[in-house]
Amino acid sequence: MAIWKRLCDYQIDLEDRPGELARLTSMMRAADIGIIGIVTHGQRGGDTTITCVPESAEQFQDFLNSSEQKATRGEVFLVMAPDSGGTLIQVMEHVAREGINIKNFHAVVIQGQFGCLVWPEEGSNDTLEQALASL
Repeated sequence: MAIWKRLCDYQIDLEDRPGELARLTSMMRAADIGIIGIVTHGQRGGDTTITCVPESAEQFQDFLNSSEQKATRGEVFLVMAPDSGGTLIQVMEHVAREGINIKNFHAVVIQGQFGCLVWPEEGSNDTLEQALASL
């Protein structure tokens, strides 16, 4: 049985150079920020975008307010389930049946547990929520 959550994410632009991710995560550790996931998106031109999915959006917002980090807040869906060899396909079929376009997707299986972060096309969050409710 799959469980899912609708969460906040934060996109932070950093310079693309050694140590920037370590600096940011050290700051988060000092602020006792719990992180569900971090995804990086390198870009040409010397910048990189870090997407953080915190355990607590309120705590992360407090962290941003007390630091000099700027971020853009968005939404992401976390889906977790025991991996049965077809969990990814099951999730994707539910999404496809609703006609939802996925803009970004990251999945992993660790010790028999499937997990993924799903970013649907803008305006599709409520529809994705309904699709995931039927998993």
